[in-house]
Amino acid sequence: MKSLESYYKKAVILPSIIVILSSIAYGIWENLYEEKFKSEWLDANAILEISTVVVIANALFICILTLPLFLNNVAEIRKSIITSLLAWCLCPGIWIVFILRTHYQYLVHHSYRLDRESVFVLSNTLPYIIGLVWVFLIFRKDLNAAE
Repeated sequence: MKSLESYYKKAVILPSIIVILSSIAYGIWENLYEEKFKSEWLDANAILEISTVVVIANALFICILTLPLFLNNVAEIRKSIITSLLAWCLCPGIWIVFILRTHYQYLVHHSYRLDRESVFVLSNTLPYIIGLVWVFLIFRKDLNAAE
C-alpha cells in the first residue's frame, strides 16, 4: 500500500493546483473577452486579484481540514470503513457543504438561477469532492488488496 502522503497529494493538492490555475485562467479570459466589470470602487483587475486570493485561501483551508486523513495510520481507524471515511472527509466535507448551502441560500433569495457566482462556487468545490471521494475509494481498494 502507498503512503498516505501520496493519497493526500492526489486527494487535495492536485485539485488545489487545478482549481487555482483554472480560476486564474478563467479570470484572465473573462477580463479579456467578457463585458468589463464596472464599479465605482473596483476594476476588473482588482476582482481577479481578490478572487485569486479567495481561491488560494479556500485551497489552503481545505488542505488543512483534510489533514485528519492521516489518522488512517492508526489501525483501529483504518480497519473500519466508517471511521476511515470520517477521518478522510468529515472536516473538509463540512466546509464544502457550508459553502454550497450558503450559495444555495443566495440563489433562492436573490438570483433564482445559476450565474457567474455559481460557476465560481462549483469550480471551487467540485474538484475537492471528486478528489476526496475518488482517492478514498482507491485507498480502500488498495487497503483491501494489501490484506
